[in-house]
Amino acid sequence: MTAENSQIQEIADWINSRKSFLITGHQRPDGDCLGSSLALANALAGIGKECAVVIADPVPRVYQELPGAEEILSASESPPANSFEGLIAMECGTLERTGLEGVDNLPSLNIDHHPSTQAWADLNWIDTDISAVGEMVFILIEAMGISVTPGIAANLFTAIMTDTGAFQHSNTTAQTFLIASRLVEAGASPAGISRIVYMNQPASRLRLLARVLTTLHIDESGQCATISMSMRDLEETGARDEETEGFVNYPLSVSGIEACAFLSEADNHRIRISLRAKEKVDVSAIASSLGGGGHSRAAGCTLEGFSLPEAEKIILDKINNLLNQ
Repeated sequence: MTAENSQIQEIADWINSRKSFLITGHQRPDGDCLGSSLALANALAGIGKECAVVIADPVPRVYQELPGAEEILSASESPPANSFEGLIAMECGTLERTGLEGVDNLPSLNIDHHPSTQAWADLNWIDTDISAVGEMVFILIEAMGISVTPGIAANLFTAIMTDTGAFQHSNTTAQTFLIASRLVEAGASPAGISRIVYMNQPASRLRLLARVLTTLHIDESGQCATISMSMRDLEETGARDEETEGFVNYPLSVSGIEACAFLSEADNHRIRISLRAKEKVDVSAIASSLGGGGHSRAAGCTLEGFSLPEAEKIILDKINNLLNQ
């Protein structure tokens, strides 16, 4: 249950040689990004390191109850970058994905599990065979001999649970369950975390979901599906963009669907696209061809200068091209 010992030792030495860290994750943070960041900050604080978790975008409401979430800083609240001795980035394929400015001169550690991630940092730990960065943080903490407190356990369990789709996605392995078991032993409550993440939604999310599901489109092949959301949908339901997390899984649940997309309209004719697949389509290839990235079964990208119908046609054509190969 370890990465290459030499790599872990190099990372541990890098951390031990420094006293203070700015820990960050990607824009529009999810459970893995936040849970991993908070867990590592807590763990390093336990061995006398000074850490600040700085996230460019607001923390989604469902994750605001995670242990330590109230201490997350926005970019405007963060101390100057030069007051830290190192930058640790979670799930950031590029430095730009952090959304932070002035951090490019900091010694940097990049921890990620996405195949599309670039080795942009001074030190890069990229493991595409692992389910979540939360697993990687657990491995690192254990290798450094740091005790896993209940707070650390809760954050890492959240990270792993959300990135595996509650242990349903194909990235879930025997190691995933072994680490999850260790986290429960350390104090994580699966039932309590599930209530926070999955049973703590605002009514506006259901109103928005009801609208989005009416846009379900299954193409002639019967293997591709899309759903979409306009900016007007957000405005009229009073929902937040963060409340759309997980919407893309609904069309994928339809029998016969091999790949699907959730298209959401943003400002300036930008369309954000989340892609999911079962087994026949590598959606990371589609996302990469459009400037995005991700995993073979879960990926995303952004199209600029297109309407929702135009973007939908582009995505459906690309999915069908892969299905017909």
